[in-house]
Amino acid sequence: MPQIEFTLPRGALSGDAIDSLMGQMTTTLLRYEGAPDNQASREISWGFVHEADRVYNGGAPLNGGPARYRVDLTVPQGALTPEKKNEIVGEITSMIVAADGSADDPGAAMRVWVLVHDVPEGNWGGAGKTWKLKEIAQLVGAGQARVPVASG
Repeated sequence: MPQIEFTLPRGALSGDAIDSLMGQMTTTLLRYEGAPDNQASREISWGFVHEADRVYNGGAPLNGGPARYRVDLTVPQGALTPEKKNEIVGEITSMIVAADGSADDPGAAMRVWVLVHDVPEGNWGGAGKTWKLKEIAQLVGAGQARVPVASG
């Protein structure tokens, strides 16, 4: 049940670039979690994009300077080892710097923050109940399991 929140200045990237990044980040996070890349896993992998009208750096408005990006990854505790967290932070940073067109700028990575939030066991709620990591793994690993989705 990973969740990705991507915050960036409005207009920093095109809609197509954002859509592509969200797809890449979802695939990457599922891979690092060791989850199968199947329909069940993708149904419970949510993403939210926040395009901010006002972005500050050092307490002052950014006012057209190089964009700053923040990615919040929320995962069940234990889904990612410290090593995997470090690797996914680097991979997502590289994706964003490439999409931003700053891959040749050695300082560009400092404009990307990736925060990994571990939700303690028994504190992830969805579908009217709390889920443990083992239950989530069974849900997505079984292949035929399906998460109920509200209609309308």
